[in-house]
Order: sequence, then structure tokens, then C-alpha cells
Amino acid sequence: MSFNWQLLVNIAETGANVAEMALAPELLPVTQAGEAALNPILAKISAKQPVTLTDIAAFYGPEILALNLAKNGKDAATIAKIEEYVTAANNGAMAWVTTGTSFNATAEFTPVTPIVLPTTTTTTTTTTP
Repeated sequence: MSFNWQLLVNIAETGANVAEMALAPELLPVTQAGEAALNPILAKISAKQPVTLTDIAAFYGPEILALNLAKNGKDAATIAKIEEYVTAANNGAMAWVTTGTSFNATAEFTPVTPIVLPTTTTTTTTTTP
């Protein structure tokens, strides 16, 4: 007996759409862009074709953006839950990159240290005769 994964995708998509309309309806265009990027990935998977890094980036970019934008105006508990989703999405993207390219972003990437310029103060003195 095989499982119909297409049915699961449809159920998940419906649930995600309902959640988005409730939490952040202003993000529908961003989500539609993500769905437009996800559909070719699903088509490649079902056709047993390789999924490229470009395909994955085209999906994760809009979705992570939508999650970050959804935090605006939300209470602390909702923002914390959204942060969990953002972290999961970032971890998923990094795991895929690591697996697909043998590039371990966690081990091989060092965050940039910001350059902090010292502040200078100018003192002006005036003397009157």
C-alpha cells in the first residue's frame, strides 16, 4: 500500500493558506510567490528530476521574508512562534545546501564582524577679549 503524498501537500497548503489569512493577510502576494517557486520543485520531485540550489533558494527566500514580515504588530508569544518557524526554515535551507553541495555553512562560514568607527568629539573654545 502506498501513501498519496499529493493529498498531504494539498492538505498542508490549505492549512497554511487559512493560517496566513488569519495571521497576516497582507502577505498573500509574498506567499503566492513562494507557492509559485514551490510548484516547480514539487514537479521535479514527482518526475524524479534533480532539484537545484536555485530552485530551493527561490522558495525559501519569499517564505522566510513572509515569516519575518508577519511579526509586525504581533504579541510576544506569536513573534516567538514565528521565530521558531524562521529558524526551522533557515535550518532546512542550510541542511539542503550542506547535503546537496557538500558545503557546510555552519562549519565553513564565519559571520562578518562589523566595523565600528570610533566617535570623535570636537571641542570648540572661544575667547573674548
